[in-house]
Amino acid sequence: MLKKADAVVLLHSGLVNGCSRLGLESDKLRVIPPGIDVESFSTTTSRGDLKAAFGVADEEKIVIIVGRLSPVKSQEDALRVVHMLTNLGQKVRLFVVGDGQLKDFLVDLARRLNVPTQFTGWLDAQDLLALY
Repeated sequence: MLKKADAVVLLHSGLVNGCSRLGLESDKLRVIPPGIDVESFSTTTSRGDLKAAFGVADEEKIVIIVGRLSPVKSQEDALRVVHMLTNLGQKVRLFVVGDGQLKDFLVDLARRLNVPTQFTGWLDAQDLLALY
C-alpha cells in the first residue's frame, strides 16, 4: 500500500532508512519535525533536586497532566488511574498543571479518592520544563 502512495509522511528523520529498506522511494518520503522543541525538555537539574523542590519523596513517581481543566482533557481519568495505581501499592504523585472550569471538581475528587495531587495552576515555561 505504501509503495503506491504519492508521499509518505514521517515524524522523525530516523525512520527514513527503515522505509528505504522496505523499498519505498526516497523522493516520496517527507519528514515533518515535531511541533515542539524536544531539546528544550532536556535539563541539567537532577531529578532528585526537582523532587525535593516540589516536596516529592525519592520513591514517588511523578505523573504530569498539562492543559485547560475541562471535560475534553480527561483530567478526571488521570486522577482515577493514579488512584488505581496507589491502590496497587505504587507510590505516585499527580501534578495537574493548568486551570479551568473543572478545578473545584477535580480538587474535590482528588481529596475524596485520597490521590496525592498537586494543582499548580498555569506554570511559566521554565517551571513547566523543570517538572518534565
